[in-house]
Amino acid sequence: MGMEIADATSSTVSGARSSVLSKGTAANTALRPLLVRGGLVLQVSNGRCAMKTFYGAVVPALWLIWLAIWLIAAAGAKRTMRRESFGSRLGYGVLMLVGAVLLIKPHILGPTLGQHFHPRSFGWFLAGVTLFAAGLGFSMLARFWLGRNWSGTVTLKQDHDLIRSGPYALVRHPIYSGMLLALIGTAIAIDSWSALIALVAMLAALLFKIRIEERFMADAFGETYARYRADVPALVPFLF
Repeated sequence: MGMEIADATSSTVSGARSSVLSKGTAANTALRPLLVRGGLVLQVSNGRCAMKTFYGAVVPALWLIWLAIWLIAAAGAKRTMRRESFGSRLGYGVLMLVGAVLLIKPHILGPTLGQHFHPRSFGWFLAGVTLFAAGLGFSMLARFWLGRNWSGTVTLKQDHDLIRSGPYALVRHPIYSGMLLALIGTAIAIDSWSALIALVAMLAALLFKIRIEERFMADAFGETYARYRADVPALVPFLF
């Protein structure tokens, strides 16, 4: 009888210890940090995330801040003297819209194009966000450097100035250079093949818009702009 009681007690203690260890393992598993869609999240026992992914919070927030600054700064622009046609705006506008939809909805073209194109890691995501933030910062610098000559569409302003200093000494279209860098960073952060398609669509839109702007500048500044064009690349310093 004593032997049976001892065995039962030992079994009970062993079972309790196993239960505690099992619960501890489950708790550790529930609190283990995971990499989800390139952002660090903390999984809790009820299945909810303790924090949003970096992509879900940082990338859209920075784009919205950039857009808000853009709209506010537009209020002080000079009066427009000449504006591009509706057809030219539509040409690059459709491409930009297609790119934006693909960035917002990476799986809209199907699950295959929603797949990842690089290894999913926090390092890759951080690289994308760094390029993204640097691009937005450079485009904002160029925007403020341009001053009251800026316009969201291709225009010539009253008393339009040809700016060739600051970021405009590096490239002729630094706002677009910054936007392109930000789009590359966004595609890396989103990490889908559809994001790369969006990048190509938006690059085509920027090149289309640059061609129109170049014609406007050549008409307005003639030989002065021709020399500037010969000396300074369009988008990429020292290259293109």
